[in-house]
Amino acid sequence: SRSCSASGRVYEHGEQWSENACTTCICDQGEVRCHKQACPPLRCKKGQRRAQRHGECCEECMPSAGSCSHGGTVRYQDEMWKGSACEFCVCDSGRVTCQTGECAKVECAQGEELIHLDGKCCPECISRNSYCVYEENAEFMSSNVSEVKRIPEGEKWEDGPCKVCECQGAQVTCYEPSCPPCPVATLAQVTEGRCCPDCTS
Repeated sequence: SRSCSASGRVYEHGEQWSENACTTCICDQGEVRCHKQACPPLRCKKGQRRAQRHGECCEECMPSAGSCSHGGTVRYQDEMWKGSACEFCVCDSGRVTCQTGECAKVECAQGEELIHLDGKCCPECISRNSYCVYEENAEFMSSNVSEVKRIPEGEKWEDGPCKVCECQGAQVTCYEPSCPPCPVATLAQVTEGRCCPDCTS
């Protein structure tokens, strides 16, 4: 079965994911098929305003008082969210307060080590062969410094437009996905930043 790649990740046939709050996609035999949710028309009463909750697709009517604006997103009274991997924020009477999560002191068992996995707040004890250390290709990054990442076992990702990597048995294996051939009487046109050529008639 053919896998799909979308926004830097690799999905197997039949796997579903959310592209954004409004769009759900599925991998179908190497083709990405997406469905966009339609929003109903909205009219708000006096003293309310249209606003979009973080992570929701459609706008809703919210009381004008007490909400916060944080990083371009409207948040509501008592709403809590994650600011970054280690930061938790809350909206209180129009003000945003954020706190940094504290990490507990951890003693690891024999054969384990304390590892800070990519995207996690606190380091955790991981057995020595259940993660990969991977140096990301500097070519595709804005700064020319390569970045060392610790990747959990079983994870797949894209490194650049034409390279798929996987962490298995503490080893990183990378391969170039095969491109489907263009149908007869069409031309293969290579687009910069994309792996497979587009077929144009």
